[in-house]
Amino acid sequence: MLNIRVIGCRLHLAFVLIVGAYALACTPRPRELVSDAWSPLQYKTGWILLGELDPRAAMWVTQLKYKFPISPGEPSILIPPEGSVIEMISEDPVVIIDFRTRGEENRFMSPAGRTISPADWTGITLQTGERVIIKSVQQKDILDDLQDVWARIEPVESAARYVPPLAKSKDAVEKALIEAVRADRVETVRALLAGGADPDAIARGTHDEDTALTMACKSGDLELVAMLLGAGANPNLRQSGGNWAFTPLMVASARGHVEIVQRLLDAGAGLEARQGLFRAQDDGVDTRPRSALYYAILNGQTETVRRLILAGAVIGPTDLGTAIINGHVDIVRLLLRADANPRWIFSSGLSVLDEARRSPEPTRAQMVAEVRRFLDGPPRQPEILVR
Repeated sequence: MLNIRVIGCRLHLAFVLIVGAYALACTPRPRELVSDAWSPLQYKTGWILLGELDPRAAMWVTQLKYKFPISPGEPSILIPPEGSVIEMISEDPVVIIDFRTRGEENRFMSPAGRTISPADWTGITLQTGERVIIKSVQQKDILDDLQDVWARIEPVESAARYVPPLAKSKDAVEKALIEAVRADRVETVRALLAGGADPDAIARGTHDEDTALTMACKSGDLELVAMLLGAGANPNLRQSGGNWAFTPLMVASARGHVEIVQRLLDAGAGLEARQGLFRAQDDGVDTRPRSALYYAILNGQTETVRRLILAGAVIGPTDLGTAIINGHVDIVRLLLRADANPRWIFSSGLSVLDEARRSPEPTRAQMVAEVRRFLDGPPRQPEILVR
């Protein structure tokens, strides 16, 4: 049994060594920049074999090609966890399954337990002293008490310095920017924009077809939003997929990202852009009911509602009714202090007070009292809400 195990291990390692030798023979030297080395990969990720592990004995049976932990004070762990940084102590080829024929399509597919061939080599060989980030680790039994351990890695420094060649198609660059925004890779986005990528890139083929800006607004990354706007992104460009067509301001308002809301307003985002199932009338009047203010109200984003009102958002019956039926007492108070009319009659025929009496039970008494306070008081001018 021992002989079979040793022979199997050697055969498996032979495949990896063949790829390594092929990589080293074909790789030009010297390579001065990590960013140059990683330029064949748009997504800057691939797999390396950490080694062969005996899980029962909790020990490696092959010589490791990396150092971990890097700092003497860090705890020693057998397998580097996700998010850790390792330093290479010898050269190691980076592979992606079927890279020669399918490119980076299989970049998330683990090679663990598979036979590796030169067709899987990406053209990148990690150099001694190079540091990479562990994104995920996959283990696979290959013999009794023997496991393949592979890690998906990304370079530590390449993203900040790598600018994909814009000789590639516009679609490829657009996809690269969308992918970087989706992953919150600020430095990659910076590099792509500096290289001339369109800040109004669209996630084509997806359900919502987000713009790069609406995607950044979803994640709440103020730095990315500011970067895209600074590069000329249109603050009013809507999603182009589905039936909803949200603007960046609607997206940020719904999620309560107050600082992003303010940045969008400063950049000229339209407060009164509308969204909904109704279309504009022939005379050009947009009858759709849902504005950025509506979505902030719907989601109970009190501070965002305050900021939008301060910016001059128009309050309509739909806004007040939405706040009432969702039990948002603080928002109802804000709306009534501003420009909402407590004597409005809704399309259902119900009054504001009627709706308050039908509001969610936990806050119903407070809601009714709040509406009555404005109904019973003398008519007055809308208040100026202090920021």
